[in-house]
Amino acid sequence: MRIDEPAIKPLDSALSLFDEISSSLVTRSSRFGFRGQSDESWELTPTLSRYKNVLSKRYPENTIPFSFNGHVSTRLIESFRENLTINSDISHEDINRMDLWQFGQHYGLPTPLLDWTYSPYVALFFAITSGDYFDKKRSVWVIDLDLLKSVNEFIQHDIYMKNPDAIELVKLSFPLVHPISAVEKYNKRLAYQQGFFTNHGDYYSFEAWAAAVTANLLHN
Repeated sequence: MRIDEPAIKPLDSALSLFDEISSSLVTRSSRFGFRGQSDESWELTPTLSRYKNVLSKRYPENTIPFSFNGHVSTRLIESFRENLTINSDISHEDINRMDLWQFGQHYGLPTPLLDWTYSPYVALFFAITSGDYFDKKRSVWVIDLDLLKSVNEFIQHDIYMKNPDAIELVKLSFPLVHPISAVEKYNKRLAYQQGFFTNHGDYYSFEAWAAAVTANLLHN
C-alpha cells in the first residue's frame, strides 16, 4: 500500500473496531501508530498549519510564501521560550536543552507536530470523547511505522543523494518524518498515553507531505 493512498474501512460500531484491532492491528509482524479524530473529514493537519491558515484568511491581501512560514515558526517558538523564561516555569538549563515544540504541543503552542499513540484504544478514546460533533463520523487513523521508515530511507537515497549541492534546501522541501517518542521529564502525559509525535515542518498536512514525497521517489 502506498503511503499517499490511505485505505478507508468504514465500521458501524466501536465493537466492530475492537474486532478489527484484535484481528488486524495488534500483531507481532507490523508496528502501527494510531490517531483518533472526532471528524472523519479532517486531514492530518498540525496546529501550526491551522494557525497559518487563520492568518491567511485574516489577512487575505497578503500571500504567505515559504519564507514567511519559517518566520512565523521562529517567532512562535521564540515567544514561547521567552514566556517560559519570564515565568520561571522551567530552569534555564532545561529550556535550552529540551524540544520546545514537543513541550508546547499540550500547552496551546501551534506546532508542526501531530500526536499519535501506540495504543489503538487510546486513539479510539480521543476519537469518541474529543469535541461536540455529535453528527459527525469519528475516525481512527492507522500508520504503518515500518512503511514510514522505508519511505524515509528512500527519501535519503532517491532525493538527498541526488541533490548534494542544495542539500539544506532539499531537506526543507522534503523533510524526513520520524516518530518522536523521547519523553521529556516535563511531558509525562506522552508516556501515560503511550504517545509519540511526527514532525511535518512547514507542510500543511501529513497527506500533502506524503503526496509530494512519493511523487519524487524512484521506488514505488
